[in-house]
Amino acid sequence: MRSTLGFGRQLGYVITALWMLLPHGADAASATSLSGGGQAAGGVTYGHLAEGLTSARPGGAILAGYRMFSVPDMEGTCSRARATTVAALRNSTPQLRLRVGRPFELQSLEIDALDTHRTIVPRVPIAIEVDSDSNLLDTTVADGGLRPLKAGRTSLRVRTVCPGATTETLVPVTISP
Repeated sequence: MRSTLGFGRQLGYVITALWMLLPHGADAASATSLSGGGQAAGGVTYGHLAEGLTSARPGGAILAGYRMFSVPDMEGTCSRARATTVAALRNSTPQLRLRVGRPFELQSLEIDALDTHRTIVPRVPIAIEVDSDSNLLDTTVADGGLRPLKAGRTSLRVRTVCPGATTETLVPVTISP
């Protein structure tokens, strides 16, 4: 089967993946910013699920998709978003409740980026990650959604991805039959 993506777009994905592995500026921690993975507090390992932008207004929905950013645009995207001013992410959904077999759109998450004065910083680039040890969710869907497979508890991690200090928030997920 022939790919419907043009060569340039495919090359862009490869370059983005490579860029994710390189250190940026003085902050070597940003080397893994987009690539995902890594451990959060508590020893849970998370894997990349999607990319997105935080809400534009308090309690608003995020924008999310499988791949939203490219290397040539990332510096400008982070600069325009004033990403260096973000001090915290706020999850407006204290508990995500899903049902087995019913798809969940990541764009319904409500994640706010806040500066040190607790003011909204709109549309900051983020990574959305899933507990990589969880077998409760089908994460192979490349359309920015999840499909719960079986009942249980897991979590999503949402974190900033621009070079510089990163911040994150966890989204507890409960799946019922």
